[in-house]
Amino acid sequence: MKMNSLLASLRAGARAWACGALAAVLLLGVGVGPAWADDHDPGSSAHPLEVIGALLYPVGWLVDTVVVRPLHWLANHEPVATLSGHRLDPEPKAPPVAEPPDTE
Repeated sequence: MKMNSLLASLRAGARAWACGALAAVLLLGVGVGPAWADDHDPGSSAHPLEVIGALLYPVGWLVDTVVVRPLHWLANHEPVATLSGHRLDPEPKAPPVAEPPDTE
């Protein structure tokens, strides 16, 4: 009796494995195809905004790092925070704990 249940479970496992393997082969076989690169001409394919962005990115990073971040830090600390009207975040509160229901 135990042998029949063992064989049945082995058959079920083998059947599941075979179905999974078949599904993997079908899914992978559908999406596989040759990869072809597009022709690229560096002289004629650069968009003007891409060039402008590439030139302005270092300037924006420098302004952010040297000017904006120190000013933000300064505005978050006293006495400038009070003068600028910046509200400091209150201490984070723990979430409320639910009371257990009365079992009486």
